[in-house]
Amino acid sequence: MNIEDISKSYFDFEITNKLFQRKIKDQNYWDFVRYPVFMEVFNIYKGKRKSYIFNKKQKNSTFKISFLSILSIFHLFKGILKIFTSKNKYDIIFYSTGGRKKIENNYVNSYCFYHLKSLSSSYKILVIETAKFNDRSFEKIDCDYVYIPLKSARLLSLLKPKGKANIEIEKLKIKFIDQLNMNINIKPIIKNNYYTQITLNKIINKILNYTKPKIMGFVNDGNSKFFIKAAKDMNIPIFELQHGDVSKFDMVSSYPDKIDGDTWIQD
Repeated sequence: MNIEDISKSYFDFEITNKLFQRKIKDQNYWDFVRYPVFMEVFNIYKGKRKSYIFNKKQKNSTFKISFLSILSIFHLFKGILKIFTSKNKYDIIFYSTGGRKKIENNYVNSYCFYHLKSLSSSYKILVIETAKFNDRSFEKIDCDYVYIPLKSARLLSLLKPKGKANIEIEKLKIKFIDQLNMNINIKPIIKNNYYTQITLNKIINKILNYTKPKIMGFVNDGNSKFFIKAAKDMNIPIFELQHGDVSKFDMVSSYPDKIDGDTWIQD
């Protein structure tokens, strides 16, 4: 199957099973996980055995997990403390995703660095990242910067699917088996993506409530629903800086024609 056929089949599966209405603990969860789940489906269709990067289980020694856990929690509280002690209010809060590229002898996020550079002369900007980089590139263009470790959100969620959540996950797994003939390991996807993003959403909401931004922006890596939802929670306009080509079959930004349930999409 080509990407168009796979995507259409996926859309039909979403509509038939009313996935945007499905809930875990009174919260619609499908929009948080539909992209990483799609990547698993796509890999199976294409005969790939490796899990999508955000769905993999971590393989570390007990000591290393313990040390990295403590370190990530430290960075989380350091970042939050930095925001609350600065008492700054912002025109723009921007979520930066993506790596770094060497341009003109500087390592920068090419997806958003130059956009923010042009804006920072006129607007007060806070840049948030969930991956750690030590280049201080955003601070060099007069943006404030905070690092909120993704790992810390995973740790703070401390929510392993259980009880009714487990029942819901098993029902969804059976639907994939019965209708698509695919045995998708849904549980780690829910754990690694949904629970983590719900925790991040709560953290971002507290930051927004304190800093009162006028607008929000982000680069979308397919796992940014927590940030979009935070903007919607606070009634703050949000924009996306597009990178690369976007087709109607790209699950990061494309949806079925008719949706009955909750989605979180930029303005």
